[in-house]
Amino acid sequence: MKLKKLVEGFVWERKPGGPLPSLKEQEGQYESFDYDYFIGQIEAAQEAVTAVEEELIRSLDALAEDDEVYGLVATAAEQASNQASRYISGAEKQLEGLQKLLDRAKRQDSLTY
Repeated sequence: MKLKKLVEGFVWERKPGGPLPSLKEQEGQYESFDYDYFIGQIEAAQEAVTAVEEELIRSLDALAEDDEVYGLVATAAEQASNQASRYISGAEKQLEGLQKLLDRAKRQDSLTY
């Protein structure tokens, strides 16, 4: 029963007892894919990630290098700084991959009909 509801949610709107609508009938219902909007969103996300990285790493490094903080706290701050750098680097690579995907799709116009 769950599969039936799931499938019904993803198929074209169909009138009971009628045939499935053709692709041409469906084309007018949907807007074309806005490549530039999503490319802009990814660029904004990249800028936000960079800003977070700068602020977070600066704060963690300052805590790790503070002369009044020593022992486990300084070590934990240094480890957190290194780990945050790795995570953020991974996020930046993922966003770059998304941007390349959208740039390629835009050149090929593969997401519009």
